[in-house]
Amino acid sequence: MSQAPFIREAFFEARSRVPDFSIHKLAGQLGVSQGQVQAARLGHGVTGLALTPCDLVMRLPSLGALEITTTSPHARLKSKSPRLRIAGLENAALSLRMLLPHWYWACLSEDAEPAIEVFDRYGRMLHRISSAPEEPRGEGWSRLARLQWERAPAFTDLVEVAPAPSEQLPRLVDEWKAMRDETEFSALLRRHHLRRIDAYRAVENRYAQRMTPRCFVSTLERAARARRSLRLSVANAGGVHSHAALYGHVGERADHIEALGGGACLSLERSAIAETWLISQPSADGIQCRLEAFGRSGRMIAQLADAAPSRLPVSTPSAMSLFG
Repeated sequence: MSQAPFIREAFFEARSRVPDFSIHKLAGQLGVSQGQVQAARLGHGVTGLALTPCDLVMRLPSLGALEITTTSPHARLKSKSPRLRIAGLENAALSLRMLLPHWYWACLSEDAEPAIEVFDRYGRMLHRISSAPEEPRGEGWSRLARLQWERAPAFTDLVEVAPAPSEQLPRLVDEWKAMRDETEFSALLRRHHLRRIDAYRAVENRYAQRMTPRCFVSTLERAARARRSLRLSVANAGGVHSHAALYGHVGERADHIEALGGGACLSLERSAIAETWLISQPSADGIQCRLEAFGRSGRMIAQLADAAPSRLPVSTPSAMSLFG
């Protein structure tokens, strides 16, 4: 028997009774994915979109000023954009590198205001795109609402793959040293079937330095006091969302830390950070440094770097902090 009626009933009951209601919390309590919650609501405030991932992306510029949210385990990055452009702007303040093969299902949610929500095949929310508050809604929204697809998605269960032991990767240090850009790092991970954290453990004390878990948040706070601009990033299977700005306010809100500034907001669970790593990655112009926070599962929560990163000579023998 389908779970959809029970999930739908739980949604409307929770929304009417819980002051700080969120689909994320409800999905966790029900033991289902956020995608399953929204799929159960088809015809009840949610409409499936009859668009390929590429078609959907190409329609985004017609939607006017947008608010874009990307989620990872225990974090989300929200950015406001006056108008998205499809272009290769490496140094843009807001950057969205989209991995469209992982976009499995998209829907139009019409709770408070229309919002596009994108999910992977496991029902994990990748991105949420809505009109920017207090901005006129683009004409593309009305056309989008007519592209309905009421067939429910068939999400599957996620099976975690066991990571490769880092001690079995003696060649990794040499391959790391030869890297010159981010695409080579991604290729290295695929070649060795590694997660980011496994690669860092393999090159520890050479190109990766283990920091205290609270180092990520303390760096955010220190940069805010020093009025130092940062590029903050959140990644998931559907892409990487980065926003460079002066995050002048860093503070606690309920069980989260929030960093605000320049039309962006990073929200993350401080208690979820189990490991923080300082990474030194070779590039064509020298070594670039960044901090990455990971949860207990080994998945990356968030990343930070200088908005205008300094570059150290490639011959630098060990990782050096840009934030101390």
